[in-house]
Amino acid sequence: MSKYIIEIAEEYEEYFKGVLICGIADGKFAVDVIAREDLEELNSDYINEHYGELQDEAYQAGLNDAWEAAIYRYLATELAPQHFEAGEDICSVPVVRIIDAVEAEDGGCDVWGDFDVYNYKIDGETLNCVSGGNFPGKMHVAENDDGYAVTDFTVVEDGANYDSSAKEIFGDRYEEFVSVNSDDEGRNSARKDTLAYYVKSNGLSVIQYQDYGWDPVKLFEG
Repeated sequence: MSKYIIEIAEEYEEYFKGVLICGIADGKFAVDVIAREDLEELNSDYINEHYGELQDEAYQAGLNDAWEAAIYRYLATELAPQHFEAGEDICSVPVVRIIDAVEAEDGGCDVWGDFDVYNYKIDGETLNCVSGGNFPGKMHVAENDDGYAVTDFTVVEDGANYDSSAKEIFGDRYEEFVSVNSDDEGRNSARKDTLAYYVKSNGLSVIQYQDYGWDPVKLFEG
């Protein structure tokens, strides 16, 4: 696993400052960001210490900022268990579309975005989506001893208060939020890209994902 991640990181070194590694641990989507200079020391002991027994190969993708990795980590490991049923055969895969990010006085970031979490079961060549949800809102990401963590998340309310709470949370970013949130093509594209990385990096035989009642969506061309 270490060799695999190092090879990928070197291939894209000019683009990314760090590497986000992800995998399935106890049925949950585990994530962390690794500084490039620490890649050579990455090994199974590190993985097991932080996340338990992961798959031999982990989904990984480069991120430009450690606070962005903290958002993925929060959605997968803290928010998802609050809203969805967990299971050894279920993996939760976040999709993040950031609308704006501003440096905060404490050195962290205030981040406005449209955040999705999808939960899947593998059935042969298909990732079957069994549940999911949209969680738009504002996060505060602060630095701590381990890097960065989401310390506050204000989510747009459901129901009758949806629009008024969205306006309050997003302020002058409200129109952009409406545009991003209503852009199903953009959402589906981001989701497809995330899952394609996930499948390739885990060495899965999956070629598509499927929502209940809809046709499967191919992850790869050709």
